[in-house]
Amino acid sequence: MTIKIKELVGKSVKDLDTFTFEEIGFMYDDGKRIKQVHVCTYIIDVDERTGEYTPIRLYVDDAGKIEGAFKPSVLLSKDIDALKDAIVTFNTAISRQAGDDRNYGLLFHQCGYDGKLQSEIAESERKKGVYIF
Repeated sequence: MTIKIKELVGKSVKDLDTFTFEEIGFMYDDGKRIKQVHVCTYIIDVDERTGEYTPIRLYVDDAGKIEGAFKPSVLLSKDIDALKDAIVTFNTAISRQAGDDRNYGLLFHQCGYDGKLQSEIAESERKKGVYIF
């Protein structure tokens, strides 16, 4: 069931089986700490040939219509629960990668130029059955 991202735009998220969670962050305005809650919505695509699951991040307007979508470069697993855990862990890096046209890997957006840390995280995730670059 390989999903074509361009076919998602304009659809309602109610028509899709989504994986949604809240990401809580804080910002400061004139020295006051303000809590922000972002709802993060993903769908899980599966490659019928390999059985590997991959996430697609959906950007949804207030009416529930999909405005855009992004598929991270390499984030996949045959274990859907392990993939969902990785999505939550790497959500900020996925958002950064979506807004970057330099084609850097997801781990770059998580760790920066620290290649040793990138390798350690990739190995740690591999032990969980998640493949990430």
